[in-house]
Amino acid sequence: MHHAPPPAETVSDQDLKACLDIVAGLVADHGEEFVDLYLRLESEMTSRQLKKNVMRRILKNNQAY
Repeated sequence: MHHAPPPAETVSDQDLKACLDIVAGLVADHGEEFVDLYLRLESEMTSRQLKKNVMRRILKNNQAY
């Protein structure tokens, strides 16, 4: 099985937010056709925020040691 190479650069949170805004416009203009894409982007943003929150909480709790 052949795997795709890793992406050359990661997508920043700001880029992802900009994409969400663009796709939201597409949903507004074209309806359901772009909702799945919007949901995937939104899910990625939520996942990133959750990871950041968990890291902050862990690091804060470990400072007590």
